[in-house]
Amino acid sequence: MAYHTKHYNTLGVSPKATVAEIKKAYKTLAMKYHPDKNPTAGDKFKEISHAYGILVDPETRFKYDCFGENVPRTEGSSTTENQERTFTFTINKRRAACNSNGSEGRAKKRTRPEYQTFSVQYPLEHFYTGKKTNVILNGVVVECKQCLGVGWIEHTLGKCTLCLGSGTKETTIRFRTVVVKTQDMCEPCQGAGEIFVKEPCRQCIGTGATKENVPHEIVIDQGTMDGVTLTLDGGCYLSLKQKPHPVFKRRGDDLYCKVRITLAESLCGISRILLTHLDGHGLHIDHPVGSIIRPGQVKRIVGEGMPKHLNPTDKGDLFIVFEVEFPKDNWLSPQVLKVLKKCLPSNSPSDTKPDVIDICTLEDTDGGEDAKGTEGGRETGSNHVSDSDVEKLHVQEPIV
Repeated sequence: MAYHTKHYNTLGVSPKATVAEIKKAYKTLAMKYHPDKNPTAGDKFKEISHAYGILVDPETRFKYDCFGENVPRTEGSSTTENQERTFTFTINKRRAACNSNGSEGRAKKRTRPEYQTFSVQYPLEHFYTGKKTNVILNGVVVECKQCLGVGWIEHTLGKCTLCLGSGTKETTIRFRTVVVKTQDMCEPCQGAGEIFVKEPCRQCIGTGATKENVPHEIVIDQGTMDGVTLTLDGGCYLSLKQKPHPVFKRRGDDLYCKVRITLAESLCGISRILLTHLDGHGLHIDHPVGSIIRPGQVKRIVGEGMPKHLNPTDKGDLFIVFEVEFPKDNWLSPQVLKVLKKCLPSNSPSDTKPDVIDICTLEDTDGGEDAKGTEGGRETGSNHVSDSDVEKLHVQEPIV
């Protein structure tokens, strides 16, 4: 099998042609394009002669088949020792593997990233209760299984055409009446009897690595912090991120949330399940009658925050921002409102009495920051606590 066929095409023969067929083709073309018969075909005649000179000799023909015109010189050349070693390894890895130092010809694997970082988001519930789960990392760079990471595949061209597969070359030395025959290692095949060449791996396109989707089993411990990085097999690192939660906001070991209560609960106390926690258990609150909860006030429940990492029995605190839901307009009859007004504290009289007094009427607004997200005296937005909300929290006394 020949990879370079230019000279074969010049002579019009097959790469499998015998020496006799090459000589016959050359003789025919030389007679046709010789300068004496065809003065304008001088360049063509030189090309034919050059091709013939290479293909008629078995050794130079073999080197041409493997390397084309860039044939490494192994005898009588000025090439360095390193260059000759490179040529030896290129045509036959078997001999290179048998070198005494054991390192010559050893295939070096292509480099791949020392580490690869991935990021996956998980619900806040997983960080609260702990979770063992499977994750598939997409596009992990792994060693190519086809070429074992070297980037090329070595295969044989077949039997060596110079030694006919014996791996040796016989030399006859005549000195007067004495004939000495010696057997040396065949240089082209380096004694293997077969010729080996390298081609880029088709699986990894010569890079030595491929991308795969690799499954991993991971464990999220109770109280694991947001952004913690786990070390996985194969030089992979996985960063655990928390998904935003619709109710709770985490800061360290503490949790924050907003809870909406009625005006009656604000004034007359609370005795009910106020909210459901991350693991599904309810939080029942008994707030004493007479202790008023004002809009925007913050209360704390000790020990109902996040479990502390590696010590899940110890927990942070839960901070609750209360929003008071006011009733809609005209929710009571005028007679009942008069009774209610008597029960509520009255405004203290003003000390100042201006000379001019305008009688004004309050009207609803179409927008503005104060009216945004309100309806009938209550907020209609989400219960989610933002970072800015957490910064503004003023911690009051514990609720429990």
